[in-house]
Amino acid sequence: DVAVSVYPTGFMHRDIKPENVFLDDHRNVLLGDFGLGGKWCSLAPTNATCGSLNYAGMFLFEIHSLAYFRFPAPEILQADYYIGPEVDLWSCGAVLYMMLTGSVPFAAETRAEVFSNIRSANIHIPSHWSKIEEHTSELQSRLHL
Repeated sequence: DVAVSVYPTGFMHRDIKPENVFLDDHRNVLLGDFGLGGKWCSLAPTNATCGSLNYAGMFLFEIHSLAYFRFPAPEILQADYYIGPEVDLWSCGAVLYMMLTGSVPFAAETRAEVFSNIRSANIHIPSHWSKIEEHTSELQSRLHL
């Protein structure tokens, strides 16, 4: 809801990542750091490579001796044209996956493999996924999955 609420204003975030998601005192989700955001219009697609790719797609994290990257939407990764909201929704999905599993969705040993996994939607499914599904049925129904 938080990401979608900005779209009627004609604005997109383009940098949704765990570090930009906050909770207020009432546990409402807040989205911060709109510095890489921009205007969007369905009649004017863009192929700007900002936000997730410039910050998240290029910086390497070492976890368990494997290289992991944050995950730009395929449209940004491939410099394809996009309207705006779809790249934010992609990022919301990656953040939700990380929150639910404690791992990254497109794990690989190299940047090229990560980007290949993104392009082909090759998502890493952890062995404990069935337990996650059991406890997220209400969330799944709200997301219409």
